[in-house]
Amino acid sequence: MLKSKIAAWLVSIHLVLLISVSFYGLKGLDLVSIIRINLVTILFLAFGIISLVQFFVSGYKKSQLLRLFVFYQCFKAVAICLNYYLMQIMEGVERRDIIFFLMLGQFIEILILFPALGLLQTSRKPCITNGDSAGLNIFEPVNKSKRLLHLVIDVLFVSFVAYTFLRSVEKTFIVNVYDRIILTSGLMAVFFGIYYLIMELFFKVTFAKIITNTVVVDKRGKKAGIFHIIGRSLCRFIPLEGVSFLFKDRGWHDMLSGTYVVNDQYSWEKQTDAFDTYFTGEPESETATSLIP
Repeated sequence: MLKSKIAAWLVSIHLVLLISVSFYGLKGLDLVSIIRINLVTILFLAFGIISLVQFFVSGYKKSQLLRLFVFYQCFKAVAICLNYYLMQIMEGVERRDIIFFLMLGQFIEILILFPALGLLQTSRKPCITNGDSAGLNIFEPVNKSKRLLHLVIDVLFVSFVAYTFLRSVEKTFIVNVYDRIILTSGLMAVFFGIYYLIMELFFKVTFAKIITNTVVVDKRGKKAGIFHIIGRSLCRFIPLEGVSFLFKDRGWHDMLSGTYVVNDQYSWEKQTDAFDTYFTGEPESETATSLIP
């Protein structure tokens, strides 16, 4: 409960800072201009406030909406930092001071939100199915339809967040349509690599996995380690890997890295579950575990 409370206050601080900065940027504009220019920002602020209120009202238990909001803000902050860094290279020395302070603001946002999301994820653990005579706890990998849903949602999510970044790059480097295709494809590949590596490395989930209540584990059902996630991320660059799960129950990045995607649940939903320290790194129960291949 203490971890959830700390996460809630971290998100509260972030929202206060975000609202303050947004209000300062909108100062002097009329209501129509504010809505027309910043509609998306206003909607996400409203979503963040609603999700935080829901988390408080539920007694720090229901966190899915809040985790979606924080996850989005985390990855957006990383993308904006990359954008500002590239702008610093392209725009010349006269804008470096301004860009430095803009990047500093995003770093502060990351320092607040990454721990918050990590704390919120500690309330999640894999769903366990009690075994039969062998006494094994069984983790069942999710089906192909859910994996396809993950792919679609994550592609749309990363494309949405990367849109502003790609537009600023195009203004400097694009000469013709061919250059646009090559540069956009290359940058999107980089964005996807960063997205999966950072988010699964720290949180074992992606935006889509939070929506579907799933998580990445190793073959024993424990949190996937750093080498599992690095291998998993590198395998995603194999041609046609993104749809490899359509041919088998697990994609190539799962099989080659020794990882699985399984359903998860809130820790308080099943009090007898042994995996109460799933994301903390502390020693776990010696209860035997297995996975349905």
